[in-house]
Amino acid sequence: MKKLNFYSNLWRINVLLVVILGVLFAYIPSIQVEHLIKIEFSNSLSEFNDLVKNPVYFKNNTYYDFVFIIAYSFLFYYSLRVFESTLSLKLRPWFFIICFIPGVFDIVENLCGLYLVDLIGSDTSKNAFSIFSVFYWFVRLKWVFVIFFILMTLTISLYYLVLTMEKWVEILFFRKKVK
Repeated sequence: MKKLNFYSNLWRINVLLVVILGVLFAYIPSIQVEHLIKIEFSNSLSEFNDLVKNPVYFKNNTYYDFVFIIAYSFLFYYSLRVFESTLSLKLRPWFFIICFIPGVFDIVENLCGLYLVDLIGSDTSKNAFSIFSVFYWFVRLKWVFVIFFILMTLTISLYYLVLTMEKWVEILFFRKKVK
């Protein structure tokens, strides 16, 4: 139980951190990138180049994303820890390494994106097409893992919501009489 409380508190802190960083993404003008998801899932280098309207904002967003990667990687780690403790499981250490795979893929994606955005407007070389291919696949691989962890995090959030509601119902309707 002590372990669950410890990981639950760290999980809550990381949820709050991810939410704060997400809000900052939404409200800091210099890191807002139009059509970011379309850019990530662009099917060709020319589509990528056409969608990046402001390379400076794209770069700022990408640099800021490195901080977000750390936050969500630890959120995924603590989500798995809470899941393990709640269900009284004993997961092998390599399970926890999986929590950081989306972050590693996101780092590769960001590095490729930064390289590609520097080439916008210049002659595209064979190297740019190779880098775009890496970018293309790492975006998709990242999202395969991210979707799984988002679902796990939402499940844990729902679990804590139900626990909180249960406590409030107990407090409001089933008060214990003082002797």
